[in-house]
Amino acid sequence: TVYGNTDESDEVEFRIWDASEGRLKVANVEGRDELFFTPNELIGDYQNPAIFENTVQETQRINLNKGWSWVSFNVEGNEFDDLNALFENLNLQTSDIVVSNGPARFDTYEIDADNPSATGWYGTLSANGGLSANKMYKIRLSEAQTLYTTGARVNPSEWSIELNQNWNWLPFIINARVPINQAMARFDAAPGDLIKSQSEFAIYDGANGWKGTLQYLSSGEGYMLRASQAQSFSYPSYFANKATLE
Repeated sequence: TVYGNTDESDEVEFRIWDASEGRLKVANVEGRDELFFTPNELIGDYQNPAIFENTVQETQRINLNKGWSWVSFNVEGNEFDDLNALFENLNLQTSDIVVSNGPARFDTYEIDADNPSATGWYGTLSANGGLSANKMYKIRLSEAQTLYTTGARVNPSEWSIELNQNWNWLPFIINARVPINQAMARFDAAPGDLIKSQSEFAIYDGANGWKGTLQYLSSGEGYMLRASQAQSFSYPSYFANKATLE
């Protein structure tokens, strides 16, 4: 059942929750990506039901704090190159900001009351292709809210990142909550290497692995990693279809 506030023909999109993988998949109905809301209309009947099918597109939900959030993406879509489209569902205020590192870039949001068409995101992120699943971002908002972004699933077997010696902003592209020693299995760690989230951290000990308050890496979150040596890093590909690992 779908309710509408007006008689206008708003577009209606559908999602399918795949509990086996913990993924929210974009659906089509009878081959259509969207329907138009019409009051009192019925789609299908008992003799000829409408068929819902999932597509290769998926939706990621990211909870954003009031203030700073460290985030990363496990889907990547066409909207990533346009921050105005990507953050369209958010209630934004002047001076909200998105920051990246390696290289250091940022965009700020500006509300132009005199010229509303000029309201939007401006900065070096937009000038250099927007956002990417290859980056971790720090986002500062004036109020807590939820970001929904849609795109194709990032494939861990095709994903890697070049880490520098010392500090790195590390994205987590797995759609799961993974124990840190498993998530970092391909990282060539040395005693004293450090990884931290916004509120927890772990230090690598040669005999015992990663130890500290940070015990899991979680979908949608970003991390800061201090590496003793530069290297190429990837996550184990067998996590791709796991909804959660405990």
